[in-house]
Amino acid sequence: MGSSTRWETGSPFRSSSSTSTTCGISFADAGLALAVGAVAALLAGLGAGSTVDRIGGRNTLLLGLALQATAFVLFPLIRQPWHAFALLSLEGAGTACFWPGQSTLLSRLTPPSDRHSAYALQRVSMNLGMAWAASPAA
Repeated sequence: MGSSTRWETGSPFRSSSSTSTTCGISFADAGLALAVGAVAALLAGLGAGSTVDRIGGRNTLLLGLALQATAFVLFPLIRQPWHAFALLSLEGAGTACFWPGQSTLLSRLTPPSDRHSAYALQRVSMNLGMAWAASPAA
């Protein structure tokens, strides 16, 4: 699941022309940093289910949101390629924690008879959000 959200979560970082001018890093380094963040999300996702089992869905969700928020707040401070690698890895780990926590809460808080509708609404909302984020500015 982390890779399906990479476009969504990496988009503040990958603004096309401002990456190299404001951050001072090349487009190649920016692309490599996005790839490293995706790998970090994949690796962190391997342990995210165990984390849900140990600390619960709510706490895993909060951990993921805290990691993502920290990375997003620090994005404007990127000046070196290693900053981008570190922050996108942190954001990837946050994404990996967010989805299992969110899915666990959705399944626990929704009656079984409504669960399919809840997941459908969640998926449609996510896809609409990605379509909106990918659309050109009006």
